[in-house]
Amino acid sequence: MAFSYTNSKGRSYILHSRVTTLRNGSKQTIYFFASEAKDGALDAVPQGYEVSESKNGLPVLKRQQVAVPAAAAPAAAKPAAKSTKAKAAPAAAPEAETKPAAKPATKTKAAKAKG
Repeated sequence: MAFSYTNSKGRSYILHSRVTTLRNGSKQTIYFFASEAKDGALDAVPQGYEVSESKNGLPVLKRQQVAVPAAAAPAAAKPAAKSTKAKAAPAAAPEAETKPAAKPATKTKAAKAKG
């Protein structure tokens, strides 16, 4: 039996997968939901994925978030210490360049006919 997901609006969708060939020749498995069962219907959600729902109610297959232990967290995740140095004053804006005056508009054919 194929994996089915019913969204918040009450519509049922069936999970499918397909192996596609990318432009560089490598193969990649894609997952998608369809309202009807087709070739490639899956019986369960692949390991490491979870079903989520978009704002407009369409089901989406997302990778599960992996919890990172606090000891293994990268140093960039720590908040930066505040600097005691004063900020430099903003640079003065360059003077606006003067543009040559635009050519006067020419009359259209209809305006020329009126005289």
